[in-house]
Amino acid sequence: MRALALIAAGQLLGTLVSEGLLAARIAAGQADPALRATLDVGPSYVIVSALAAVVAAGARRWHRRTALAALTVRAPHITSGLTTLAVTPVGHVTALSTGMLLARGLRSSDARHHHLHRRTSRAAPLQAEGRTNGRVPSLIRPPARRRVTPHDRLDGTGAKPILSGVSRRRR
Repeated sequence: MRALALIAAGQLLGTLVSEGLLAARIAAGQADPALRATLDVGPSYVIVSALAAVVAAGARRWHRRTALAALTVRAPHITSGLTTLAVTPVGHVTALSTGMLLARGLRSSDARHHHLHRRTSRAAPLQAEGRTNGRVPSLIRPPARRRVTPHDRLDGTGAKPILSGVSRRRR
């Protein structure tokens, strides 16, 4: 649902900014009034905002790299005419910016939510059991794993524990 809202925002803002800029330029006499009848349709703003969102907040590195490669390949096409403030490139740049900014916002809110959920879900069982003395632990850590080194005995009698800071005595 959030992805749908993100690409819809990219399409909407891309259209509103580009068409609004065209209307302002026509009113100022900088653009031909015949351009008012020009209709800019197609899925390009949606695609650009979706690719930008994946670049900004994709789940996997290869997702982000693939989306960046696609944007890089299409960059000359989607930005051609930007210096003359043509409708389509202005809309593409607006959709790209919208996708990146909204994705970053969603990603950071997801990270905060995940962090808070992790803290409360781990603290809740101890608090319910009454073993916290009224304090809520920040994190419950699993027991530390014992390191096994090449010097441990692995002859069937088990590995000797590593004692840090204590000298080993031979018997």
